[in-house]
Amino acid sequence: MSRGRTLAVTWFIALALAIAFFFQVRTLAFGNYENNITGYDFVGGSKFGQGHLSTILQTRAAGYWLSGKLLNAVAGRAGNVTTKQYANTFGFYHAAWLLATFGVLIAFVKKPVFGILGTAAALSFYLVAPASSEPYDLATMFFFTLAWLLWRHGWFECMMAVIVLSTAFKETTALIALLFFFVPPAVANGDSGVHVPGGLNWPQKAGYFAATAMGCVLLRLWLTHSGTGHCQIYTAQNNLDWPHVKGIFVAWHGDLFLLRNWVWFNGGLLFLSLFLLPMKTVADKGVKLVLALFMAGQLAGGDFTAPRDFIEVIPVCLIYLQNSLEL
Repeated sequence: MSRGRTLAVTWFIALALAIAFFFQVRTLAFGNYENNITGYDFVGGSKFGQGHLSTILQTRAAGYWLSGKLLNAVAGRAGNVTTKQYANTFGFYHAAWLLATFGVLIAFVKKPVFGILGTAAALSFYLVAPASSEPYDLATMFFFTLAWLLWRHGWFECMMAVIVLSTAFKETTALIALLFFFVPPAVANGDSGVHVPGGLNWPQKAGYFAATAMGCVLLRLWLTHSGTGHCQIYTAQNNLDWPHVKGIFVAWHGDLFLLRNWVWFNGGLLFLSLFLLPMKTVADKGVKLVLALFMAGQLAGGDFTAPRDFIEVIPVCLIYLQNSLEL
């Protein structure tokens, strides 16, 4: 099959899955019996929800700002939206971020169909209770994936900009900055490593990391001060005391094999990547570190039973799996 036809087929698959996701995710627009905060959060940045967004979620302002502007645009001169318009707007917002993620995979991955189909399948937990579909989640998956793929291709300045921008949606993408320390000294072999002729020396690695970290911290401090009246780095930092940390392990008792557990979320991709997949390259070691710290942060925040908090790592884990299986 010619390259043009292959590309057309791949985009058709991506578009079809995004459309299917639109019809599925819009059913969550009003929440469900276990989730009554989705609609409350989605309208938080619009004229329909001004002043009703929690102070913690105000620190992740970009997603709510975008969803709010979208709702305001749909309302238009009428000044209001129907139930159907609201559900369609909710579905469109999330499906658009998913399609954008598929586009990134098509642009940067040699064989993107595995990642596209796998991402669609892994999102299944997102569509049933106790899924909680705040508007920043799929945006973070897009930025997390894009930053990682830019790193693999050596586009470090663009990677820095994406990481800092993503902080306005959710702070977890900042972990990708650690990968500056995992750039090999020469071009990696095949599609499983980082494509950087000559690599980076240690002063360059430290410089890129410091500049990115500083940008993330400054933006984060500004957002949290604007939203809460005080500065903080970690959204769930109030949970970082011994009673909460102890509660993580107490809550795990008897829960390890229940479905509402990070072991099974995303089709078990995070568990596979952390504990079962090999470390063949320097890039693999960097991915393991980022995923381990990501998992530690989620546990510290007490979110190991919330599927939505694990979706940003889906494409990265899938590509790691694909490379490990040499598919």
